[in-house]
Amino acid sequence: MPVRLLGGALVKWLGGGTIVAVVLGGVGFLYHGYQTNRLERAVTEAEATVLLHRSEAVDLRSRVSDLQRDLGQWQAAADESQARAEALREELQASRDTVRNMNARLAAGERAYRALNERIRAAPAEADGPVAPVLRDTLEALP
Repeated sequence: MPVRLLGGALVKWLGGGTIVAVVLGGVGFLYHGYQTNRLERAVTEAEATVLLHRSEAVDLRSRVSDLQRDLGQWQAAADESQARAEALREELQASRDTVRNMNARLAAGERAYRALNERIRAAPAEADGPVAPVLRDTLEALP
């Protein structure tokens, strides 16, 4: 009988342990499946994100390329405008110099004319003599 009791206890213990092992194995299998599915979803989302970022990166590279090309065009236009501005500045300076020279010449001519006019007006009557009428009219018409 002791063998029988021992055998019965062994069978109960093995049977109960098997059930526990099967339940734990099933729970482990389900947990593993859950974790695997969760990780697969995370990998899929990460891959989608990477593809999206790659696509955005390609778009950004294209945009950067466009902007660099535009920058080159704007820089060329700016350089051309700068050159035109320099040429206009030089032309303006030359015009100012010409006006200054003309004003100096006019002032010198005005001083000479006034001095001549004063000399003519201050001349004594005996220094006056016959002059051709056209020359007299021209001299009197001068301001």
